[in-house]
Amino acid sequence: MFRDPAAPNPLTLEVSGLSTGFTKFGEATWLNGIDRAGKKWSILLGGIVLNKKLIEGLIEKWDEASRQYVVVETLGPVKPGEMVSIKYLGDKEGASFTYPNFRVYRAQGNGNGAIPIIDGGDATPAEEAAVHDAQQAGFPEGY
Repeated sequence: MFRDPAAPNPLTLEVSGLSTGFTKFGEATWLNGIDRAGKKWSILLGGIVLNKKLIEGLIEKWDEASRQYVVVETLGPVKPGEMVSIKYLGDKEGASFTYPNFRVYRAQGNGNGAIPIIDGGDATPAEEAAVHDAQQAGFPEGY
């Protein structure tokens, strides 16, 4: 669905929960939520990027010294009430196969509005600052 040009990109949801079920590949997890228009969504979290960011809750940054991504924080699975924005960045060529690549943003409330939790990934400091400002302003469409 994320490859459909008519699909919202990014898709921003208020999380209502996670659910599990089975696909032809085995057990799977879905992210359930509601967008700003009130439409309900159920997103399969089968890919490694979505799994790492939304189920495991890993925040990684590039470490130039070791020339690899390192985990700087572990948030755990998304929780009901969190705001999640998933942006499809296109397909990426891996060592063994091509896979869909996403940038994921999570925001958690603290009583003072949303606290942006930014997945650095390939984002520049300027992009991260822009996302921070956008999220502080209410997590608008398109961030």
